[in-house]
Amino acid sequence: MKMSFNPYFSILILLFLPSAFPSVPFEYRWSTCNKALTYTQGSAYSSNLDLVMTDLIRKTPQSSGFNTSIRGQSPNKVYALLQCIGNISAQKCSACSREANKTLHKQCANKVGGRVWMDYCFLRYDNTNFISTLDSEAQVLLNEKDVKENTETFISTTSTLLSNLSDEAYNPANKLGAVGTAAYSPSKLVYGLVQCWRDISINNCRTCLATAKNAVEDCCSIKQGAQAMLGSCTVRYEIYPFFDYTESSPPHPNSSSSPTSPDAHKTKSNEKSSKRIPISGLVGGIILVLVICLIGMRKRVNAAIVGRPGTLERRGFSSESGLLMQEQHLIFTLEELAEATVCLHDKKNFGGGGLGAVHKETRNDRKEIAVKKLSAKSTQ
Repeated sequence: MKMSFNPYFSILILLFLPSAFPSVPFEYRWSTCNKALTYTQGSAYSSNLDLVMTDLIRKTPQSSGFNTSIRGQSPNKVYALLQCIGNISAQKCSACSREANKTLHKQCANKVGGRVWMDYCFLRYDNTNFISTLDSEAQVLLNEKDVKENTETFISTTSTLLSNLSDEAYNPANKLGAVGTAAYSPSKLVYGLVQCWRDISINNCRTCLATAKNAVEDCCSIKQGAQAMLGSCTVRYEIYPFFDYTESSPPHPNSSSSPTSPDAHKTKSNEKSSKRIPISGLVGGIILVLVICLIGMRKRVNAAIVGRPGTLERRGFSSESGLLMQEQHLIFTLEELAEATVCLHDKKNFGGGGLGAVHKETRNDRKEIAVKKLSAKSTQ
């Protein structure tokens, strides 16, 4: 039986395939806002803020991942900075920049100053000039879980890795940043990243990274991961890959050329016959290749999401007092929630509202938690 080919059906498939595959989210890490002063929508400050954000998001991905922008006249002058973290692609830098802008507007709505750290970028704006000034105020984000094996080796390996990466970052050719790995056991790696914002000097970068490294080691040396987030730099390590090797490594020297294949010596008659391939077969082949590529992308996405820690704790760090203060609730895994609430059994229900029931229970560490089970009508 001969089957007819409908090119419009193929186009429809191509349009809908990408929506079936999720993209890796740009994870929100931390944000702080200038809560002392506010601005009103439609004001001169609001207009200038929109202009600098548009300017940064448009120009930064094409300018090696860093840019600053200044608009307006005092007292409505706005200063802004955008730094993409690590050797990421222009596309990923652009996407992270847009997400950071959206997050910052939500977290610091109508505030005259704010900053946000994302997985792959940092965005800041203010009504005072902070550009080219060292800011070593630190926040620390850490994985709640400890390393259980080869603890001493892990601590020394991580410290050495961050020191070596800092030395690499001081080289202007590396744009004040570096990523790398080190083995703390025959089969396990620790992954590290250091990055200074490129508005500060090398000496200030050295000071900033040293402060960040000390902040991480003082609080979190046996944790499975931690990140010190300063106003002028960041230092991060994890026991899972959180940066893309293909983006952090130079291309293979032979990647631009490939060896001559036997197909290159086909006769002209073969070439002519190959041109007579039915259009249906060509489009079908393209669809097959796209499906295979998208499946591979989905596997990479799932691996990246699963690899992230399920439990994080956010803390503020004061270099003067050396004190750590818990700032925000923990993020729990689904398994922890199911165990604590007996799979959201009605016996654990102690309240609720229009969005769903609320369940309460005590974790294994004796911490009480409340969980809202959203109803089907909820839009959250």
